[in-house]
Amino acid sequence: MTKIYCLGLALTAFLGISSATFAQDVPKGEGFNCYQQVETNKIFREHPEIEQEYLKNEAKLRIAQEENYKNRFNKDEKVYRIPVVFHVIHQNGEENITYEQIKSAIDVMNEEFNGKNPAFANIIAEFKDRAAECKIEFRLATIDPQGRCTNGVDRFYDTRTTTAGDEVKAGRQWPREKYLNVYTCATIASGAAGYAYYPGTISADRDGILIIHSYVGRIGTGSTGRQSALTHEVGHYMNLAHTWGNSNTPGDPGNCSSDDGVTDTPNCIGSSTCNLRANTCEVGMPGDEIDNIQNFMEYAYCYAMYTNGQKARMRAALESSTGQRNNLWTDANLAATGANYEAAPVNLCKADFGVSVGKPVCAGASVTFNDLSYNNVSSWKWTFEGGTPAVSTDRNPTVTYANPGTYAVTLEVSNGVQNVDTTKNSVVTILPNNSLQAPYVQTFEGFTNGVSPDFTIENPNNDQTWTLTNTAGYQSSKSVYIRNRVLTGTDKIDELISNTLDLSGMDKPHVKFRYAHARKSATSVDELDIYVSNDCGNTWFKRKVLKGTTLRTSNTDVPSGDFTPTTDDMWKETDVNIEAYNAAGVKVRFQWINGGGNNIYLDNINIYDAASTGIDENISAAFGLSVYPNPASGSATVAFELPKASQVKVELFDLVGKKCKDVYNGSTQAGEQEIKMNFDKLITGIYFVKLSVNGNSFTQKLIIQ
Repeated sequence: MTKIYCLGLALTAFLGISSATFAQDVPKGEGFNCYQQVETNKIFREHPEIEQEYLKNEAKLRIAQEENYKNRFNKDEKVYRIPVVFHVIHQNGEENITYEQIKSAIDVMNEEFNGKNPAFANIIAEFKDRAAECKIEFRLATIDPQGRCTNGVDRFYDTRTTTAGDEVKAGRQWPREKYLNVYTCATIASGAAGYAYYPGTISADRDGILIIHSYVGRIGTGSTGRQSALTHEVGHYMNLAHTWGNSNTPGDPGNCSSDDGVTDTPNCIGSSTCNLRANTCEVGMPGDEIDNIQNFMEYAYCYAMYTNGQKARMRAALESSTGQRNNLWTDANLAATGANYEAAPVNLCKADFGVSVGKPVCAGASVTFNDLSYNNVSSWKWTFEGGTPAVSTDRNPTVTYANPGTYAVTLEVSNGVQNVDTTKNSVVTILPNNSLQAPYVQTFEGFTNGVSPDFTIENPNNDQTWTLTNTAGYQSSKSVYIRNRVLTGTDKIDELISNTLDLSGMDKPHVKFRYAHARKSATSVDELDIYVSNDCGNTWFKRKVLKGTTLRTSNTDVPSGDFTPTTDDMWKETDVNIEAYNAAGVKVRFQWINGGGNNIYLDNINIYDAASTGIDENISAAFGLSVYPNPASGSATVAFELPKASQVKVELFDLVGKKCKDVYNGSTQAGEQEIKMNFDKLITGIYFVKLSVNGNSFTQKLIIQ
């Protein structure tokens, strides 16, 4: 707002909304819209004391903001220099962005915060006199929290990069009072392109900015159209709201009664189009102005400026202890983080490299090595144990490994004066194409700890994961399970991955296994997905999804305490067709996605040739037929899954083969099926449920009590 006399009302409107996290949706084309910060609202609901403290601190910051605004014409203002670290969360895909792209992002921010961006010269006349050179600079740190050399980039291999949220920050943040933490990823679970928190609204271990890699910098996966997204998020990090106020609904006429807490940004409803003459609020009223469409806190994508009022608000946030922003720019911290340089550092500091694959690969595979050394490297010398070529002077060479084994790599780099080197042992693991003999059966009975050397485990959350249990099994006492009941949150992924198999000798390879699972409540949304790879794990194909009634093997929810399958009828069997993958180098992956339910168990994993097995057995396993409860009294449920619409018949027979009941007969759509069966007039004993699908029939034993 431009009307100074409205400041008190503006403060009330601004503080009246309790959301304080800001995010950007993935745009159509080059634009983006705003995403409301559900996580912050959740925090405020769960911890109202945090909201109250935030509101109290905001009132103090407003006073400092006014003082800064009064001094906006002071040419001797100090420059705030901010040490930055980028945490790159990746799976060795394009999201593993280069140092050059990250440096480009730093350059963009330094230009845009200080009026050196090309668009600054094209600010329309109405706002030229209030366009600010904020005197805020950003510098990549050269010293990490342990006092070691760094280039300001920290890289982590993590499958959650494709569904990122605050959890990818866990254990990775550098102290927020010393560094601005930026996390880059492939995609964000909420659908946002990026988000940040206001000072004082989030705990220290979650503070910072999370943003998709393609919104970082203007080279590599970045672009000039999206380069300003990070400038926008840093604005939020320094306590700026959107120009239309503290909401995530640009274009809403109700935004005219809101405000952004800044005196020289006109009230507006927010825009996603670059209409520089837009006037959306207070039309015809005294002091009415057009919208500041070129503002970095808009969403019209014709970015050019921050105003002097926004500058005053950001500098007030940097002077405040709220969120510990006031320590970032001190001389002592700049020295401690190595950000006290006037020009980019040039001294050779460290030899380092990354690998294009994060998991073992098969014999004959090619591996690309990416130089990550710094600073000012001019030449490279690589030595590859077991690889072809054995040596290379390329910056990012590609090497082929013909034989199974685990190999070391050495890199020596030079800037023409200094030389440094590093050796990484066991950096590449090459598997044979037939680590396991097919057909393969695993019952987990021969182990006393661990899972099995035939499998590897991916546990990116470092939480509960696949482990051996000796308290439950199908027709046995052992299986593997995840104690899912005690996991907090949802969407945590854990994977059980087989070693390689040579299935080229099978006509129709299938995977069959038993599983047991119970919900906590009707809101549980757990999921078990089965994948197959025919290139040693580089590429995966989803072959089956078990969730809902197909996943649940207990008809009774277990809201507290551990679910343990105590009888064989609490297990289901399913069959997965992998006939298109009868090759060498095949791997099978069981991926568990936590959805708030109870425990999951796996047993009797069988990789076999369906061509040598009876049709009834295959169909029964493929449809996952089960009857529960079993034993039962009065009624039971017949559960199965149809891969396509089919003619289905369900019948009940006694022990001598006499039909007792026609349960169901009709055309049934594809998907999960549950058919209720009443038998309150039948005597106790052993019966058989017969399921017929398109003429193929099989049975399941049922005990009636």
